[in-house]
Amino acid sequence: MTITPPTRTLWLLIAFCVSSATRADGLADRLHHARSLRCSFTDSAVTEYKRGLRTIRVTHDKGSAVFDDIDLQRGTARAIGNAGAADLKAMWQANALWLFLQAPNGDLVLTTVFPTYMAGTNEFIVIESRHWAIGQFASGEQDSGSCAVLD
Repeated sequence: MTITPPTRTLWLLIAFCVSSATRADGLADRLHHARSLRCSFTDSAVTEYKRGLRTIRVTHDKGSAVFDDIDLQRGTARAIGNAGAADLKAMWQANALWLFLQAPNGDLVLTTVFPTYMAGTNEFIVIESRHWAIGQFASGEQDSGSCAVLD
């Protein structure tokens, strides 16, 4: 059997797609089984409403957190940051790791770690969102960065 150039191109494309899918599955598997992550946040966008007027600002505030004892079977994890430690809800949904925190005052924090490496690293992309309100003031902040597997 002779493989013609168009057929060869098709086979190369199929091989590339299978290789990419296997790599993506490997990243998802690595993240899915991670028990501890150290996340560094390097950029932030803050939206604030004061008396109904919106302002948006972008910062390059840096921060970090460790997410430890991640147990997707139990749906739990522990966050350790500069403000202390807290228990979280953890789940694997839509091919990503989702960590939820409801602070004692009712504020919500959602951290999503995606099974994709940040360019030039072997660290996963992370996006974290926080929302809160006090009287006529409402605010939300979204931070982004990367997470390294610690175990």
